[in-house]
Amino acid sequence: MKNKIIFSIILCLTIFKVNAQNDNWFDENGNLLPEYLDSKGLLADEYLADAYEFKTLEEAMSNPLRVIKLNLSNSNLEDFPMEIFHFLNLQVLDLSSNKVEVIPSEILNLTKLQYIALNNNHLSTLPPDIGVLKNLIMLDLENNRIEFLPDEVCGLENLQNLVLADNNLLRLPKNIGKMSKLNNLSLPNNNIQEIPESIGALSELQSLDVSSNNLQSVPKSMSKLQALMICDLRDNKIMSVPESISALKHLPYLNLSNNNITNVPKKIGEMEFLQMLELNKNKISSLPSSICDLQMLQELDVSENNLSSLPDNFFQLNFLSKLCLDNNNFTELPDFETLINLTELNISNNQLEMLPIGIEMCIGLQSLIANHNNISEIPNLENFYELETVDFSYNKLTEIPTNILNLTSIKEIKLNNNQIQTLPELYNIKSDLIIDLSHNRISPEDIETIKNNQNLQSIKL
Repeated sequence: MKNKIIFSIILCLTIFKVNAQNDNWFDENGNLLPEYLDSKGLLADEYLADAYEFKTLEEAMSNPLRVIKLNLSNSNLEDFPMEIFHFLNLQVLDLSSNKVEVIPSEILNLTKLQYIALNNNHLSTLPPDIGVLKNLIMLDLENNRIEFLPDEVCGLENLQNLVLADNNLLRLPKNIGKMSKLNNLSLPNNNIQEIPESIGALSELQSLDVSSNNLQSVPKSMSKLQALMICDLRDNKIMSVPESISALKHLPYLNLSNNNITNVPKKIGEMEFLQMLELNKNKISSLPSSICDLQMLQELDVSENNLSSLPDNFFQLNFLSKLCLDNNNFTELPDFETLINLTELNISNNQLEMLPIGIEMCIGLQSLIANHNNISEIPNLENFYELETVDFSYNKLTEIPTNILNLTSIKEIKLNNNQIQTLPELYNIKSDLIIDLSHNRISPEDIETIKNNQNLQSIKL
């Protein structure tokens, strides 16, 4: 009880201090003093962070001109409160997680607004008047019911962050390229069928997420987005990627997974700063040799395609830490001797009869997944001190690879559904090591011996 009282006193003093500080920003008529304003007549950023946040309309209405930040999130509001239009100095408005259906046209009077959060509401449209809010920096409309954006939204020339994830958008305004300051455009989980060519004019765009839509193509103008750092186009219906995308030489992250892509751009190797490339769940049957020129590539996922071979110069990708080749048609893989930075390797669901040559050099591996192949022998992995998970289930192994049983970091070994008949000495293995030996050819006597040993209860038979 004493601690609660002390906390309440500290909280009250803090609020009083903030309010007192805020009072110094205004003259006797309630206007903000010039020394606290930026060149646009707004409360400068260094003061905005400390501005008092009003959390009820009653409190805010007691002194409308001093309301700079208003947070009415999770207030069960069904209508946009008309009282808000009295707050002419309002710069930050949070109405998230309510039930608001309509933004009144009077929004145009709040010309100082910089940040609007209306995510998690019931909006189906935006008023054209929103384009008047030239000072708007952030507009969050995630999880609403919006189908169309008015063309006037393109007049938000200072907007940097536009979030429209989880709506019902069918298209984007053709002039979206006029939003020249935009650096984050978030549009996942909509019904967008195409990206306007004007998007190439967004020279400051750093993050583009159009995942989980109905895109069938990628505009060539995207090659002009030289500031782009994140490009997420997964879960669409894209059939081809233009060669021009290779002009994004500074792009670190590209996700094109779960589309209908059949060919990878031949010049993809020119994307010299690419670090993560997701191409899984497509219809790709071959990779261009230039992909091996991606000297900074750390993660490559080409799983669930129609690949049967990798480029001969694949060994050049010696910065790879994560490689997913599962669910393809590989019968053999190239030499892995130079891939010494690998920590995760998934080669499951192929037709491999052996692990890649040179895998013994990949001693930094933490996860090795090779289930559902035709592997009958495992090379010596005794130096894999960081290996935690091994999965060789559904192969043709006849014996347990003893060299991995006592690795210091090993936590789980899956050897089920093989042809193992005999067991090695298991009494010295770690008590918390999980081993799955089910569905093999182990004799009933050996099974009974393991079941009766309290130290081997983590072995599944």
